[in-house]
Amino acid sequence: MQAFIGSAWLPARYWRATESGGLHTITSLRRQAVHRWSRGRAARRMPLRGVATEADDRGAQTAEQPRRQPQQGAPYARRPRICVLGGGFGGLYAALRLAQLPWGRDVRRSPGRGPAASTPSERGSDSAGSSPSTYSRLLRPEIVLIDVRERFVFMPLLYELVTGEMSAWEVAPPFSELLASTDIRFVQAQATALDVANKVVKFRRVGADEATTAETSLSFERLVIALGSEDTRALVPGAKAFALGFRSVNEALALRERLRELEASGKETIRVVVVGGGYSGVELACNLSDRLRTRGQVQIIERGRDIMLNSTEFNRRQAKRALQARRIAVEPLTDVVEVAADGLRLVARSPEPHNGGDGSSSSSSSSSNASPSPYELRDVDLILWTAGTRVNAFLREHLPDDIARRNERGQLLTDTFLRLHDHPHITVLGDAACVIDPRTAPGAQPRPYPMTAQIALQEADYAAWNVWASLTDRPLLPFEYVHLGEMVTLGRNDGSINLLGVFNLTGRVAHHLRRAAYIARMPTDAHRIRVGLSYAAQPLAELLGGMASLAGEVLDAVGQGQRTRRPGCTRGASDTEKEAR
Repeated sequence: MQAFIGSAWLPARYWRATESGGLHTITSLRRQAVHRWSRGRAARRMPLRGVATEADDRGAQTAEQPRRQPQQGAPYARRPRICVLGGGFGGLYAALRLAQLPWGRDVRRSPGRGPAASTPSERGSDSAGSSPSTYSRLLRPEIVLIDVRERFVFMPLLYELVTGEMSAWEVAPPFSELLASTDIRFVQAQATALDVANKVVKFRRVGADEATTAETSLSFERLVIALGSEDTRALVPGAKAFALGFRSVNEALALRERLRELEASGKETIRVVVVGGGYSGVELACNLSDRLRTRGQVQIIERGRDIMLNSTEFNRRQAKRALQARRIAVEPLTDVVEVAADGLRLVARSPEPHNGGDGSSSSSSSSSNASPSPYELRDVDLILWTAGTRVNAFLREHLPDDIARRNERGQLLTDTFLRLHDHPHITVLGDAACVIDPRTAPGAQPRPYPMTAQIALQEADYAAWNVWASLTDRPLLPFEYVHLGEMVTLGRNDGSINLLGVFNLTGRVAHHLRRAAYIARMPTDAHRIRVGLSYAAQPLAELLGGMASLAGEVLDAVGQGQRTRRPGCTRGASDTEKEAR
């Protein structure tokens, strides 16, 4: 799993890289725009001496004729609704940003007084949906967050949940707790259908009684799709039944319980196979090796030629160092064709044939054309699956291809404003979106951004702004990704960090800096403070425990401690009375 720092260290700051390579801090684009607009609004309200203002004219009119009341059930009095599908990094953070932006009468203005925009695509106008008069711009919209899970999962910290360094309430807080101080309505449900033409999403509640599990319809003015991705166990026979995933809090807790059973079994060697040598596979293997210690025999099966191919060279080198120190074996260029209860069936592939300068290949490469024979790994106690991801099943099954264009991985193609082509009222972000990197070289194949949490966090800010802008007739912002670096955990008190491609850290310092950075990126201030205090109290508790142990050793040394009695001494009456007390 690629580690991330987020779209900003503070909500009001963005780090941007200049063309010359230098760095500077600028105020957030959204706050700049709101500040400029609010200053102009205040200036428009300021009366001028000797000049009749628009408010004075309206006051004179009200003296002559009564104010016209809106008609009952008028279409422009309807409260708009924003529906967010998915409560991961993209969906939850986008919903929280939408709740923080100014709504209602804070954004009221007369026609023609807002920032100029040249085209409808640059403005927030909805050219393919309902006209602006069908809902009121003066009303705060209803924000509805729909997710099948009860809890939000901070995935980069799932390793600490398995090793016992963190608790479930820290890594996976309930949505009801995170959204308690907001006006966001959370619905735990499974989306079942999407009517793009009529702007209706259908869902079925999860965990409710049979009387309320009927399909429910919900209309919307704007839809944000952030359903994320799922693992690829269903594509390999036996993997779904016999391999544990590592993408949810339930899977992490199941892994922790399985480890406890293996540790209590009395087996001398616990054999663990991790399928996938990406970020998640390497980080999970290092943490499991530290937990199992000398009893653990961990092995990584990787389909590619090397581990962590998308990582920086420094982090990849540190990961190899950590794997070698823990004696974790890596099998590259190996495919998993079947998973059984106690083993796997594998196929080793040969490296790509290397042609010589004259265009002819060597004899070894010609012999590699023969299909390799599979082999088996037996007596495996635990199989973990971290290899590959694919688009959420809802997008594959309930969103027709004639509505949304896709790439070869099934991701939905979006424009630079993170909106679906031909459907500007639908915004897609996170793993479900295919956003083309504008820095792709001319003539080269378009390169989409990878599926990482760092990108999803940055997309959440832009998606929230553009949805807000489309409902308030403000200019939209094209998405611009800024790579801030990556952080990986390499076991207990070990890690590797690459910041902005310039600063490299490793070891215990990187471990604590990674944890502090993740705590700073928690969804809400309240949860951030609780987790931060819990993290700060851990070394204090360890220090106090160490001091108490040291004091006991000192008292024993001078003959005044509780352990000074020799094994053969008889117990006196005073000792019995003290224990009774």
